Amino acid sequence: MKINRYITCFFITALILGATGCVRNTTTDTEIIELDNAKRVSISVHMGAGEMDIQSGSDKLIEGEFIYNVPKWKPTIKYSKTGSDGTLSIEQPYFTTIVLGANNRNEWNLKLNKIISTDISLFLGAGNGNINLKGMNLENVDVNMGAGKLDMDLSGDWKKDVIVKVKGGVGSTNIILPKNIAVIVDVTQGMGKISADGFRKSGDSYVNDVYGKSDITMRVKIKSGVGETNLKLVQ
Repeated sequence: MKINRYITCFFITALILGATGCVRNTTTDTEIIELDNAKRVSISVHMGAGEMDIQSGSDKLIEGEFIYNVPKWKPTIKYSKTGSDGTLSIEQPYFTTIVLGANNRNEWNLKLNKIISTDISLFLGAGNGNINLKGMNLENVDVNMGAGKLDMDLSGDWKKDVIVKVKGGVGSTNIILPKNIAVIVDVTQGMGKISADGFRKSGDSYVNDVYGKSDITMRVKIKSGVGETNLKLVQ
C-alpha cells in the first residue's frame, strides 16, 4: 500500500536515515543580509541536528551557507527592524524528526558582524557546535545544546560586560575565555568532570586572576548534564 510505503520511508528518515530511497541530492544555499541602520540586533539560531559553525568578522550583518540533503531541512531566515533594533532568526523546520545518519548532511556555516551590538541565542538539538564569538560586540549569549560536542571561543578584547549562559545535555563542553578581563564561572554539573585551567575557586565559582580588579566582567553560567566541561583562559 502507498500509505505503508510512506510511513516506512518516514521512520527510516526520522530514526536512522539510512535508506538511499529517502536521501535527496545535496543542496547548498547561501544567504547574505546587509547591514542597515540598526544599532542593536538580536540573533536567534535554532537547529535540530547537524554541524553548526559560527564565526565573527563579517562586514555584513550575516553571511550564511547551508548544506543539506533533505529538502524539508531548508532553514527559514527572517530579518526585521523596529526602530533601531533588528531581529534575525534562522530556524530549521521539522527539527523533531532529525537524527543524522551516514548518508545525510546538515551543515550551517555562519559568519556574523563583529561591530554591531548583539544578543545571540543558539539552540542545537544534537551534533557538533563550533562557535567562535571572539571579539564580537556582545552583551548576552545563550547557548542550549542537547547532545554532542560544543567548542566555544569567547576570548578577545571585550569593551563591556557580557553575560553568557550555556546549557548542555549529553556530551563535552569546551570554552575558551579571556585572561585580560574579569571572568566568573558558575557550573552546575550532572555526571562528569570539570577542568578549569587557569582558574581558582571562590566559593562555588571559578574566577580568573583579574576578577574584582577589572572594570569589565564576563559572567558565565554553565548547566551540564552528562559529560566533561573544560574551561581555558587565553590572553
